[in-house]
Amino acid sequence: MSKRKTMATVTPMIQRQPTHGTALDHQEQLAVLAYEYWMERGCPAGSPEVDWLRAEREIQNRRRPARAANA
Repeated sequence: MSKRKTMATVTPMIQRQPTHGTALDHQEQLAVLAYEYWMERGCPAGSPEVDWLRAEREIQNRRRPARAANA
């Protein structure tokens, strides 16, 4: 499977919100988003924490406005 086809397959998962509110859903979102960031960087070897930490920050920022609106 080509990288382009893979991205087309996983990108919609990034915008999907957890359906069950489980830690696994959150971990899946992190993994998919980190993978997308890694692909954007040209799939370099090493330093996977760069993409993982970026994905964590992005997901936290997405949730922050939703939490404030519900408060």
